[in-house]
Amino acid sequence: MARWTRSLGGSFHDPQPSWSELTGQAQSELAGFGWLDAVHPDDRDRVRSYWAQGAKGAVLGYRLRDATGTWREVEERTARFDGSDGLPPQAMGIIEDVGALRRAQQRLRLALDGGRMGTWDIDLSTGRMECSGQCKLNYGRSPDVEFTYEELAASVHPDDFERWQAVVAQAIECGGEFGIDYRTVWPDGSIHWVYVRGSCDLDDQGRAVTLSGVSIDVTDRKRAQQLDQERADAATLESRKKSEFLAILAHELRGPLGPVLGALQALQMRGDDPKDREWLRALAERQINHMVVLIDDLLDVARIERGEIRLRLERIDMRTPLRLAIEACNSFMESRGQCFEEVGFDRPIIAMADPTRVAQMASNLLNNAAKYTPPRGLIRLELSQRDAWAEICVIDDEVGLDPTALERVCNMFEQVENQKAQAQGGLGIGLALTRQLVQLHGGLIAAHSEGIGHGCRFSITLPLEQA
Repeated sequence: MARWTRSLGGSFHDPQPSWSELTGQAQSELAGFGWLDAVHPDDRDRVRSYWAQGAKGAVLGYRLRDATGTWREVEERTARFDGSDGLPPQAMGIIEDVGALRRAQQRLRLALDGGRMGTWDIDLSTGRMECSGQCKLNYGRSPDVEFTYEELAASVHPDDFERWQAVVAQAIECGGEFGIDYRTVWPDGSIHWVYVRGSCDLDDQGRAVTLSGVSIDVTDRKRAQQLDQERADAATLESRKKSEFLAILAHELRGPLGPVLGALQALQMRGDDPKDREWLRALAERQINHMVVLIDDLLDVARIERGEIRLRLERIDMRTPLRLAIEACNSFMESRGQCFEEVGFDRPIIAMADPTRVAQMASNLLNNAAKYTPPRGLIRLELSQRDAWAEICVIDDEVGLDPTALERVCNMFEQVENQKAQAQGGLGIGLALTRQLVQLHGGLIAAHSEGIGHGCRFSITLPLEQA
């Protein structure tokens, strides 16, 4: 802020333009010890005593009034010359505004704390690292424990270590800056993300001697980005599934229309023969019934999602709706040349359930099993009671499921890739609808398979008494 020259006793004799510019004092005002008028009244005695004792200290701090009348916190640094070195006996010094520096440092600390930024410095010749408490926190350490550069390097996630090492080595070699985000493993084993930015300090030969910079814990940001990406991927996948579903729906609904249209045309041309009429009528009826089933499934899914389906619970013998489901699917299984067994139907199991929906759920499982079980394969329906639960199991010899597909097979719009070729039509919503109906009953549905080629076991458990 200012430079000055004083006598060894501390008085001004020569003009001091730098001091005058700072304090606004004219030469006549600061001559002798008049310059003390610019020193804060509470600090004057201490400053005068300092000079009376020969200004032996290296630094003197006090408050000084500038030309605007503002009190500044300053430090005065003094060098004394006694005349033995050829210079006239005098004291020379400079004034620094340390208050502004301290305020700037305080603002910096607040900014660092607010941004959870830790500072660090590494001496490249010794490998010694000094870092702030926040820096240690960013690596899962307590602010009051020692944290070495070796410990920092060891905390870098193994999958990120080579990249981190290459970036730092490149900065040291080039004497430049670097920025990198990477995973760090905390002492408790948890994984966090940090962003580190640093730069090199160079010696006279342009070689890096120290690294300095900041570290920021960006774990929350990384997790938010990952969550956003997962949501975007899920939305894209869901959109693709819906598009595929609509394409399958259009194909499935259009499929029966051809035979129905052909039957109507044949009736028009060959309507005199009663046998032909009956065969064509039966053909049209089968195709229309198939369309009705598809549309009913779609409507049921939509009603459940809107909360419009209400169960009609009553005390029922579980065997009754299950036999209706067997009767509905029996012709399809016979047409596929499949064998069917029922187990556990020798005694009644009474439960509070909606008989129509129980039949629908069992029919969906049996129909699904028949679609994917090869000819002469076995399909078994088991009914049992386990404590306060009724359990319905459909076990088959179908193509089986990969373990990774078991959790997805009951999802809406989901068709397992390795089963699409074996499907005998359908929209792939039967299991999704069944799961929703099971949940409305307060029950659970589960799928199990030993893998591809080992068949599947679908089980439904329903409470015997409703809450």
